[in-house]
Amino acid sequence: MGGSGSGRWGSDRGKVEHMLHLDIAQLQRMGLFRTVAMHVGWPNGARISVVRLARDSLRLLYRYRSHEGEAWCDVDERISITTTQQRLGGERRWFRCPTCERRVRILYAGPGFKCRQCHRLYYSSQSEGSADRANRGMFKIVKRLDPNEHFNNLPRRPKNMRWWTYKQLLQRYERYDTQWASAAMRRYGLRR
Repeated sequence: MGGSGSGRWGSDRGKVEHMLHLDIAQLQRMGLFRTVAMHVGWPNGARISVVRLARDSLRLLYRYRSHEGEAWCDVDERISITTTQQRLGGERRWFRCPTCERRVRILYAGPGFKCRQCHRLYYSSQSEGSADRANRGMFKIVKRLDPNEHFNNLPRRPKNMRWWTYKQLLQRYERYDTQWASAAMRRYGLRR
């Protein structure tokens, strides 16, 4: 027990929340399909040039290095775009993953832009225990009641919220609190 390879499955894989990504819906809101080229930046200072080649493809120009201290590589990558018709008219654009040809909304950076499955990424919530999940649920309710709150203390009912809605949220908060408490007691051996 506790030897090499033990622990949660997938813990060595990257998390979606920590990856640089391109979202086609965000690019569309930024006006990419009304212009020929644009620069996209991220909070960490990374930048990428996106050039629209045709209706069904983009060209990504960026610099990449796999590890700190290695030389930078200039990358010129072509990404296909496909569309689907919407029920009430119009169309929705999708990226085609260069590796698996899957239709996706978001491509993640790495050695090349690929979909979540090809990069073997997972969401943080997929590795949460029941106590973490309950804690996150309580915090979402607290944030809904008071967006400025930074702790899991249940705030008073907002002035513009109906009592029925507040009572529903309160019941859900109490269920999460009970789930969190029982998981914490199990963790410390106070309960099975």
